[in-house]
Amino acid sequence: MELLLKLFAFTAVITALILLLKKHQPELSHSLTILAIVYVLFLGLKIIASAVALIKNVAEQSGILSETLMPLLKVLSITILSKLSVDICKESGCLALSTGIELIGNALAITASAPLILSMLRFLASI
Repeated sequence: MELLLKLFAFTAVITALILLLKKHQPELSHSLTILAIVYVLFLGLKIIASAVALIKNVAEQSGILSETLMPLLKVLSITILSKLSVDICKESGCLALSTGIELIGNALAITASAPLILSMLRFLASI
């Protein structure tokens, strides 16, 4: 909860600064946006690492195979990074680039989920 309050305060201040800078120095506002994203991710890195450890622990205790868990974590990571990249591009006005990133992110997510799809098909074939 404390981290969320810190993030709220930080993003409120940064958003105000970015809005002020957009009119007179748009390139500086884009740089500040990227730096803010990096800072927020840095703050959340410990939480993200503990969430991944928790998911792995639950998977081990429940008997879920790592072949099932790892593709899920990869797809989740691809989705998050793609979304951040797309939003940065859109913020900068690079709509075509953001569309390209969306397409590549989707293709990577499908590729990363292939082991799950194959496992599901094998299971269905065995029934």
